[in-house]
Amino acid sequence: MRWAIRQRFASGEFRVSSAPYGYSIEDGNLVINQAEARIVREIFQQFSKGMSASRIAKGLNHKHVATKRGGQWRSNTVINILRNSNYTGDMLCQKTYSDDQYHRHFNQGELTQYLIEDHHPSLVNHETFNRVQVLLKEAV
Repeated sequence: MRWAIRQRFASGEFRVSSAPYGYSIEDGNLVINQAEARIVREIFQQFSKGMSASRIAKGLNHKHVATKRGGQWRSNTVINILRNSNYTGDMLCQKTYSDDQYHRHFNQGELTQYLIEDHHPSLVNHETFNRVQVLLKEAV
């Protein structure tokens, strides 16, 4: 089964099973959820202008914007959105993996990762995404 999944990664035919904030799944494909997409773009814009992740989260909570699961926004939720390259329309596959005991691990070179470019509609362009990655590194 793992071999079949990796073959779909390599051929670019991978279908997602869960959608990141800003997207929904229709017929196995990511499509833009307009209401959530507006929030994602706002997060990237505010962070690009120097607002901290915690201030962005507080602002979203103050406006009663729901997270994907209906919870409260936290700074790490905002940071995870800012770090997610899927918002560029590209899909990086095998960012995590399960070991033989079914424990999930971040893939830090143990397994091949697959980049599928233009996999789905983008919410932010590559230039904005890359600029935010630089700002995130500076903030640490």
